[in-house]
Amino acid sequence: MPFRLRALSCFVALLGVFIGRSSLAGPADEKALPADAKWYVHLDVEALRGTVLFQKALEFAKAQIPLEEQLGMLKQMIGVNPLTDISGITVYNNNFDKDVAAILIYAKVDQATLAGAVAQNPNYAETDYNKHKVLTWVDANDGKKKAGCFYKDGLIIMGDKSETVQMAVDVLDGTRPAGSALVKTPAKGSFLNASAHLGLAKDQVVSRMLSNTEAATATAGEVDGVFNVSVSLVAKTAEAAGQIRAMVDGTKAMIALGDSPSAAKLIQMVKVSTEGAKLVASFEHDSKDLIETLKKLGEEKKAKDVKNNQAPVTDPNKPAPGGL
Repeated sequence: MPFRLRALSCFVALLGVFIGRSSLAGPADEKALPADAKWYVHLDVEALRGTVLFQKALEFAKAQIPLEEQLGMLKQMIGVNPLTDISGITVYNNNFDKDVAAILIYAKVDQATLAGAVAQNPNYAETDYNKHKVLTWVDANDGKKKAGCFYKDGLIIMGDKSETVQMAVDVLDGTRPAGSALVKTPAKGSFLNASAHLGLAKDQVVSRMLSNTEAATATAGEVDGVFNVSVSLVAKTAEAAGQIRAMVDGTKAMIALGDSPSAAKLIQMVKVSTEGAKLVASFEHDSKDLIETLKKLGEEKKAKDVKNNQAPVTDPNKPAPGGL
């Protein structure tokens, strides 16, 4: 595969890890989402970059690979450095179809370079849509269809197909009702916020247990060097909330009894509470130590995988089962 295509695939992958108004994204913009959005996830990359957690993760990454060199090559090949040029990413959709979503990428991008890299993919095509140009192609890495649009300086739209990108264009152009009620004022220090009307999901088990009227929410952030995560949802009844809590507590117990001390330590730090039909799960951890804990977790998993895949050692002096 040409290097530019590998670089582009790397760029798209990084977007999945890290997402109107100007290129200074900040919190999610409710006016950039359709009024009928069923779910959204927003990553305020600028806020994330200011955390202790990010700095520790960056130090760890630089110790493993020549990160700055590789990102420099990526910038040269596709016109964007995901680590420094992206300020925010918003992912959303107005249904729960699998692998269907619009992605708003707030970033400083060399459009000519990035467009040139995209154009190297198979089945590349350009289509005029209103005053915009929608690009479509088949990803040379995973073979899946992709679509995109340089909506304006500092804002790129991506999607699974041209119709998804066109929907996002219509919302931003004001020709489709905008202003999602899912977007709320973010909590202090948060860099990741998400919300979803899970009660409207196609999964019948989920829709039977969760409220159709109040969206589930999730947030992650850092305050005074402490990383925190909070998840909140409302069940249809207090009994259903109790059932969900029992499932969560059961999962915690199973992990705690497992063979990973780091996983057991982390899961015991998850606090779950219920009040009527509402359930809240929260987690806090010192940001400086969290990366080290996650490293230990990875090492324990690797050791377990090696142990499980290791063939049993037989004693040549011991007869085989059933032997003489």
